[in-house]
Amino acid sequence: MKITITQRSLFRRRVLWGVGLVVFVLAALNSCAIWTVLVTNPKLSPRTEARSDGKSFVKPGAGGVPIVHLHGTPYERGHAHGAMLKDEIRTLYENYLGIIVTYTYGRNDYLKVARAMLPHMPEAYVEEMRGIADGAGTGLSFDDVLVANVFLDVSQQVGCSTFTLDESRVSDPQDIMLGRNLDFTSLNIAGRYSHVFVHHGTGGHDVLAPSWPGLVGAVSGMNDKGLALAMMLVPSEELNSASMPYAMLYRQILERAATAEQARVTLLELGCRASVTNNLTIFDVNGEGFVAEIEPNRGGAAQVRFREECAGCAFSTNHFNEEHGELETDPYGNSYERWDLMKTKLAGEKPLTVDDAKALLKELAMDGKNLQSMIFLPRRREMLLAAIGPDAVERPYESYNLDRLLGHSP
Repeated sequence: MKITITQRSLFRRRVLWGVGLVVFVLAALNSCAIWTVLVTNPKLSPRTEARSDGKSFVKPGAGGVPIVHLHGTPYERGHAHGAMLKDEIRTLYENYLGIIVTYTYGRNDYLKVARAMLPHMPEAYVEEMRGIADGAGTGLSFDDVLVANVFLDVSQQVGCSTFTLDESRVSDPQDIMLGRNLDFTSLNIAGRYSHVFVHHGTGGHDVLAPSWPGLVGAVSGMNDKGLALAMMLVPSEELNSASMPYAMLYRQILERAATAEQARVTLLELGCRASVTNNLTIFDVNGEGFVAEIEPNRGGAAQVRFREECAGCAFSTNHFNEEHGELETDPYGNSYERWDLMKTKLAGEKPLTVDDAKALLKELAMDGKNLQSMIFLPRRREMLLAAIGPDAVERPYESYNLDRLLGHSP
């Protein structure tokens, strides 16, 4: 089943995001009770203490971002996820996700899409979601977890920027990188709740993924072989519900592929299940990578195009390359402007450093929406992450070492 987002509903969604949520925040400012809940209530911050559930555990992370290690069967990983993070999941659902769901299409429409997608989701991830619901206990149903895990596909509000640099574009060959900003409406809630998830023993490669409690997919991440990826949503009027949520698709790629070429093959094998239009950036330890432009099923197969913008680098925002500058209005915020900025900054001959990459990410960040900013360094087996807040890029980048977190070398 393919669901078409009509012009009227698309207009409604954009108006509600651009105006309705502003109205909500302004109303909150005039309500002491709501303002206390959203801004000043210390309970609306993730717990920082260490805790465990079976083989899985949460430990305090650098910069206030908790690190969640998940072990066991899919259901056991999900159950531990739900049990250890139940307060965070409920807070996000009640004070953030539930509000946005209501202000866009409404829970019934989200649930309709989620149930249509359910047969196309990997069984292991379905078991994880069942485990999350059971582990979290009273007040969170499996349907709630389903809605949370199709939220990104239906709302279509992720606005991001990514770039890759190979040996020819960096000052130190060890610093080949994938840089990434994740920009999204925060409501002063989502920005506080970033967690780093470490998926162990999934039957494939172990995966490191910055994400949020209650979600099982990956929109950014790196696996134990140093393969890194990040997605950028391209707004569309269609959603293919005969598919898995795109974050699940991308976690599958990280679990299955060790190199950019293997990721390309895996994407083509699984791409027929793409839910919405996306740009996907892939980069590996060999300095090989690409941007894939992915469209939902048309005629039984997804359209996937691979591209590179300049020698030694690839970059992408929230539109397809062939559409750059051709639409009357920017398809997402300042997507054209960010694309042009990267073209200017990356097309030169000067080798770039990690500090240069941080400075570029700061220029690219969308004001008030930058929830996570990260740099994956495959050869150093390291992720640098700035998180916490609606302007995360203003915070220090903290280092996450793959070998230390995953417990082994390739």
